[in-house]
Amino acid sequence: MSREGSQLRLDPNRCDRCGRCERACTKGALKVGASYIYVDWRSCDSCMACVEVCDRGAIERKAGVKAGGGVATVDRGDPAPRPRTGKSGSPVDRSAPWTFLEAAAVLVTLFAGLIAMDAVLSLPAASRLGPSDHVLARVAALAAYYAVQLAVLVLLVRLRGRGLLDAVRLRAPEASWQARFASAGLTLLLTAGTLIAGFAYVIVAQQLGVVSSDETNVVQLFGNDATGFFLSVLLVVVIAPVAEEVVFRGVVLGAMAERWGIWTSITVTSVVFAMSHLNWTTLLPTMLLGVAAGWLAVRRPSLWPAITLHALYNLTLVAIVYAGA
Repeated sequence: MSREGSQLRLDPNRCDRCGRCERACTKGALKVGASYIYVDWRSCDSCMACVEVCDRGAIERKAGVKAGGGVATVDRGDPAPRPRTGKSGSPVDRSAPWTFLEAAAVLVTLFAGLIAMDAVLSLPAASRLGPSDHVLARVAALAAYYAVQLAVLVLLVRLRGRGLLDAVRLRAPEASWQARFASAGLTLLLTAGTLIAGFAYVIVAQQLGVVSSDETNVVQLFGNDATGFFLSVLLVVVIAPVAEEVVFRGVVLGAMAERWGIWTSITVTSVVFAMSHLNWTTLLPTMLLGVAAGWLAVRRPSLWPAITLHALYNLTLVAIVYAGA
C-alpha cells in the first residue's frame, strides 16, 4: 500500500484554499491548488500538522495512523477503503491536478467546435432558411457544440478513474452557514463590480468609436418574443456559464495553477476565455469577468460561486437587451 493510502485521506472538494495546511507543513511537502491537494510523500515526515489545522475535513488522518507515522490498532469493523484503480489497474490519485495535455484537449475541442459551428451556420443553405428555422439551426448547432465538449470531459475523467462532478468541482462540499454567506457575498460583490466596469468600458468605448452600438445581440440571434427570451436564458444564462466555467476554471485553470502560480494562471485563462467569445470589441469586459470568476474558483471549494457570478452577469445583459428591444 502506498504511503498516501496508509496515512491521509485527501478531499479537495472540502478545501477552502485558506493556506493554513501549507503554512503548517515545515517540510514544504503539501501543495493546494484550484482543484487538488498534493502531498510529496518523499518529503513528508508524517507529523500530521496539516490535519490539526484543517477544520474543513479536507485533510484527515486515516484510521489507525498516529502522528509521526506510527500505526495504532485498526477497528476491523471499518476497514480502509481500497484505492480506486484506472483501466490499467494502477492506483489513481483522485486529487491530482489536470494535466496540460488534458487542458489542451478540452481547449482544442472548444475552439474546433466554435469554428465548425460558424462554418455550418455560414453555409448557403443556412442563409436561405427563414427566421424561425434559422433560430432552430442555431440552437441545434449550440446543442451539438456543448454535447461534444461534455463527451470529451466524460472521456477524460473516465480514463483517470474519477467521478465527473468531483473532477470538475461541481459537487459542492458541506459548508457552514458562515461559509455560504461569505461565498454569496463575494459572488454578489464581484458581479456588481464586473458589471459596473463593463458598462463603463462600453460607454467610453462607444464615445471613442471603438465599440459600435449595433453589435449582434441575443434578440437578433433568438428572436424578440417569449420563445427567444426563453432560449436566451436557457443557453446564455444556464448552460453557457456551467460549460465555460467547467472548461476554463475547472480544467484549464486547474492544470495551470500548480505550474505557473495562481495569478499568472488566472490571467492567461481569462485571456483565452475572452478570445473564445470571438468578439474583440468586448474583449476587456469579458477578460475582467474571467479574472473575477477565476479568483472565486481558487478561493472557494467548488465552482458554483464562479458559475453563479457568470450566470448573474449574463442574466443582467440579457435582461437589458430584451428590455430595450
